[in-house]
Amino acid sequence: MLYVEAVLLALAMGGAMALAIHLQNRKLAEIRRLLSAAELEFRRIRVESDHPKFRLSGRSAQILKRVEHAAGQEVSQVPEEVSIHYHVRNPHGEYFFIIIRSDEPPFIKHMSQQSAKAVLRDRYIPPPEPGA
Repeated sequence: MLYVEAVLLALAMGGAMALAIHLQNRKLAEIRRLLSAAELEFRRIRVESDHPKFRLSGRSAQILKRVEHAAGQEVSQVPEEVSIHYHVRNPHGEYFFIIIRSDEPPFIKHMSQQSAKAVLRDRYIPPPEPGA
């Protein structure tokens, strides 16, 4: 009888492990799908300005920092949203902070050189010299 109980317990534990692995794989697949959609949204960004210095294109922006976030960190939860935070630099040396969320339009904010230097530290690149 003890042997049968041990076998049943092992089967139950194996089933629970298989279910946990399945849920984790489902969660990871959904995170990858949402991140891929967010990355595509980033590449579509275009900020127009009368002054070329303040223009931005997600296709040509230099990404200096990228941080991913996913809501629903429990093993059994498939995330409903993800966000990616970017600190980017345009070809004129201007910095922008961008948040791409899977459920909202992009948030885009120009950053001062001082703010960019404080946030990026050793990744900060000074703007090109005027006339260079």
